Amino acid sequence: YSAAGVHQWSKRFGGSGNDTGMAISTDSAGNVYIIGSFEQTIDFGGGSLTSSGMRDIFVAKFSATGAFVWAKKFGSTGDDVGYGLTVDSAGDVVISGKIQNSVSFGGTALTSAGGDDIFLAKLSGANGSHVWSKSFGNTSGDVSLSVAVDAGRNVYMTGYFTGSVNLGGALLSGSGLDVFVAKYDSAGTHQWSKRFGGFDTQISNSVAVNSTGEVS
Repeated sequence: YSAAGVHQWSKRFGGSGNDTGMAISTDSAGNVYIIGSFEQTIDFGGGSLTSSGMRDIFVAKFSATGAFVWAKKFGSTGDDVGYGLTVDSAGDVVISGKIQNSVSFGGTALTSAGGDDIFLAKLSGANGSHVWSKSFGNTSGDVSLSVAVDAGRNVYMTGYFTGSVNLGGALLSGSGLDVFVAKYDSAGTHQWSKRFGGFDTQISNSVAVNSTGEVS
């Protein structure tokens, strides 16, 4: 839509399974990036992508006028979902979500410790190729639901974990379902991570960072 809310273009994608968009972002040129999950097969305009089993992750890029640029799928025979997506000032795409079993984002395969594990990855905005990728988790359920970047291309990630998890620094331990927030530099190196929670269920669905580097 235009700044005045006037329709510019719209697209529909999906197959016979359940297909869901989870996050969307744009770059400085107005290109549009989306992430989510799909079942069976889906075509974003560049040919069919086929799931390896259950839900698989998709990431796709379109021009400012809605023309297909590229699309990627990542997944295993388990249930894999992309929840978070943002674009940094260099035009690279940072994504996060959850994986099961073993999933490659173009680099070394990431293997779950059991159940749902967190993934965090950076892809080239130009063609979707792998820049770096990481996974974090234990034998319980651990999921990232959102990512953000600051002007220095540092990455911020949030979601929830069960029991304990190491996000690249010290072990975070909680009780029940707890919130995590973590920061990484543009190369994916851990800067800090925090845990917040009590004795019930706490889930963080979104993260944002302002121009002075404060995280919400």
